[in-house]
Amino acid sequence: MKKNGFVTLILSAVVVSLGIFPAIADVLPKGPPASGDIVGGFRVLNVTEGSREVNLTVYRGDYIKFSLADPTTETVLSIPDLSIRQMLPGNLDKAPYFKMEKPGLFPFVLGTAQGSIAVVDYQQANYREVSSKEAAELIRNITPLVLDVRTPGEYSRGHLQD
Repeated sequence: MKKNGFVTLILSAVVVSLGIFPAIADVLPKGPPASGDIVGGFRVLNVTEGSREVNLTVYRGDYIKFSLADPTTETVLSIPDLSIRQMLPGNLDKAPYFKMEKPGLFPFVLGTAQGSIAVVDYQQANYREVSSKEAAELIRNITPLVLDVRTPGEYSRGHLQD
């Protein structure tokens, strides 16, 4: 897809970016805004103990962490539909992260708080996923800057040659 001299291609987690940066209105995501803040590459979600009907939204592919109000306590996180049940430490640096791999609405319980996490696909004007064949064709036709942002484990499962 090409618009205003800007091309973006996503293949797994391979990002190809060329040209000039479009206007801010062109890069803002469409649909519901994501919850939380990005801190150190993780989407950090704040959930207050005892809250009911907490509705969070994250993007598919986000790595999420939960920030607890009291850093001295541990709390159990349960997301049954994602087979997650884990004790979370209050210290955010030591807290585990979870990759949100599939879209959907997932009920969760965090201590005495409960609600749901909506995992949605990221959509914006200059972003779309392409097949491996489409990616290979694009790479043959232009000289893109390829920035592979996958983890070593993801890279070892398959990558573009050179």
